[in-house]
Amino acid sequence: MFPMMPGDLGILVSIIGTVLTLISLAIAIYQIYKTRSAAEATKKSLEIVKKNVLQITITECISKIDQIVYRIRRGSFEDASHKTNELTQNLSQLKALVRDNGEKIHQTLQPHIVKVRIIREELERKLENKRYKLNIVKINKDLFELADVLKEFLEKIKFKLIP
Repeated sequence: MFPMMPGDLGILVSIIGTVLTLISLAIAIYQIYKTRSAAEATKKSLEIVKKNVLQITITECISKIDQIVYRIRRGSFEDASHKTNELTQNLSQLKALVRDNGEKIHQTLQPHIVKVRIIREELERKLENKRYKLNIVKINKDLFELADVLKEFLEKIKFKLIP
C-alpha cells in the first residue's frame, strides 16, 4: 500500500462523507416512501370503514321500516311510533354521513325524513284518540318509497358508485 500523503486524508474524508450523505439520502427517501405508503393505507382503511358504516346505517333504516310496517299491521301503534323516532335518528345520521362525503344524497333524504316525522305524528294522534283513522295505505306507500331509495343507495355503495 502507498503511504498517505497529507492531501489524501482530505480526499478520504471527503469520500467517506459523500458515501454517508448518499446513505442518509437513501434512508430519507425510504422513510418518505414508507410514510406516504402508511398514509395511503390509512386513507384506504378510513374509506372502507366509512363505506361499512354507510351500509350498516342504511341496512338499519330498512330494517326499521319493516318493523314499523309490521307493528302498524299488528296495531302496536306505540311501538311503531318509537320505531319511527329511531328511523328518523338513523336517517339524520345517514344524511350527515353522506353530506360529509360530499354527496347530494342528503337532499334526496330530506323529504323522506319529513314524511317519517309526519307518520310519527299520525301515530301519536292515533294513540291520543283511538277513533282517529290512520291512512295506512299512504303510510305504507311512503315507507316503501323510502325503502326503495335506501336500497338504491345501498346498491350504489356496494358497486362503488358512491365513494
